[in-house]
Amino acid sequence: MTKKQKELISRIEAMEARYQEVKRVLGELENNLSILRDYMESGQWQKDFEADEAGLVPRDLPREVLSEDALYNLLAEAGEILASEKE
Repeated sequence: MTKKQKELISRIEAMEARYQEVKRVLGELENNLSILRDYMESGQWQKDFEADEAGLVPRDLPREVLSEDALYNLLAEAGEILASEKE
């Protein structure tokens, strides 16, 4: 095998590994977005938000998901990324 062939094979293997990783990550992203979208649209998010406002959620619990705009903005931004990748 020549040096050029080895470089070719090495490059293709590296790009294939990256391709497979991105494909896996996008699949996970789509799944997580679906779960978060369902959470927001089901009404459970509103109940959890109201519970937080009522002081029922410990203040030291991470809860950025309950920010009024954070979840909506995250879903929109991730949706744009996924849409641009499918073009």
